[in-house]
Amino acid sequence: MNEVALSNIGYAQIVIKIIKQFSYDLNGDLVEKLQRIKFFPINNNIVDSVHVDNYNKISDDFKVYLESNLSERELFNFFRKLNINFL
Repeated sequence: MNEVALSNIGYAQIVIKIIKQFSYDLNGDLVEKLQRIKFFPINNNIVDSVHVDNYNKISDDFKVYLESNLSERELFNFFRKLNINFL
């Protein structure tokens, strides 16, 4: 995935699939792997979660798509595990 250029919505769709599939199984090993994957659009770049400290820095179209397809609780839990401030 780090080699393929997707739209912001494409990256959001991937994140939604991850959240839906692993929401109850996000353990340390999986979190470490997810932290290294670049799927967060910020300022026309795609970065990994290590480079995102706050949800509000992520591109608006990505956030709108996530918020349209996931509950606030699902988003909060996912971003908290990745050490990204959601509130």
